[in-house]
Amino acid sequence: MYCPACNHPLNDERYEAVAVAVCARCRAYWVGNEEFLEILRRRERLFADSEIERVLTAEMRGPSGRPAPPRRMKCPVCADVLQAALHPYSSRIAIDRCPRGCGVYLDEEECDHLQILVEDIEAQAEDYILKHSLTSPSREVLSDIESFRIQASLWHRVLQTMRDALRRRMTRSD
Repeated sequence: MYCPACNHPLNDERYEAVAVAVCARCRAYWVGNEEFLEILRRRERLFADSEIERVLTAEMRGPSGRPAPPRRMKCPVCADVLQAALHPYSSRIAIDRCPRGCGVYLDEEECDHLQILVEDIEAQAEDYILKHSLTSPSREVLSDIESFRIQASLWHRVLQTMRDALRRRMTRSD
């Protein structure tokens, strides 16, 4: 397989004990859909506090300047044009997905940044539950819970789309 961005060979490596294909030139990742979800679930990789702060600070600022021009990258598995979409947890990270469900392309730091964001949102939810007694929630508490629900709903849609793409792919291969 070859990198969708620079067309150099992809090498098999492991990230969070999950098999990924990494470009030796640009350090981008090609990850299967199921493997991508597994990476986001795992907590084996530790991030420096400075890196966590840099990612979260950038995320709070929102989108940076003008969006990058769209790239016309092709899936290294099926050669379909990859489709870019912002990740539901990030206003700054566009994930390039194969429309047939073959996998996900991530620039060099995007995998780490997404994992930091997912872990931060989970930690916020846990802290919130510990800090607030939910036996008689106030309007503020209910508003915060609704905000978490919306974020979870967006993530659920991403997972559902990936599952549907995998099912279509499996149906075609039968």
